[in-house]
Parts: sequence; structure tokens; C-alpha cells
Amino acid sequence: MGCRYVTGCRCDVGYILAGVLSIFGHAGIIIVWGLRTSAIYNKHKVVSLLLGVVGSAVLIMLIIRAPFNKCTGPIKFQWCKIHHVMSKR
Repeated sequence: MGCRYVTGCRCDVGYILAGVLSIFGHAGIIIVWGLRTSAIYNKHKVVSLLLGVVGSAVLIMLIIRAPFNKCTGPIKFQWCKIHHVMSKR
């Protein structure tokens, strides 16, 4: 079992949640960057289309990747080790 079950939840849930929240963060950055660039170029259609395609591709890749976030590796945190030892009793 290892340290995959900390506080009753699998640590994979935390990684997936962080991945989903990062999608919203990336979307905000892409939207602001796209709107600023669009304003600089006077809403030129080619520039808007190019930024829309690139931004959409980035968001699609992040959405595809989010469910595959998993926790791996050894137990690193002391509280996690304590929980693991206590659960064996």
C-alpha cells in the first residue's frame, strides 16, 4: 500500500486536482495574453486565429494529460511515514 493512502484519500486525487486547477490557470494566462496581443495588433484576424489555435492546442493537451497525473516514488515526508507505520498496527 505504501503512502498512497494518506488521510483516507489516495494521493493521486491531489495530483489530479492540481492538474485540473492548473488548466484553469493556463486558460487565464492564454486568454489575457491573447486579448493583449489582439489589442496591440488592432484585432487582426490572422493574429487572433493563430493565437486561438495555439491556445486551444495547449489547453487540449493539458486536458488530455490531467487524468494521468499519479504520485510515484518513495515516501519522502515524515508525516507520511508516521501514517504508514501507524496503519500497520
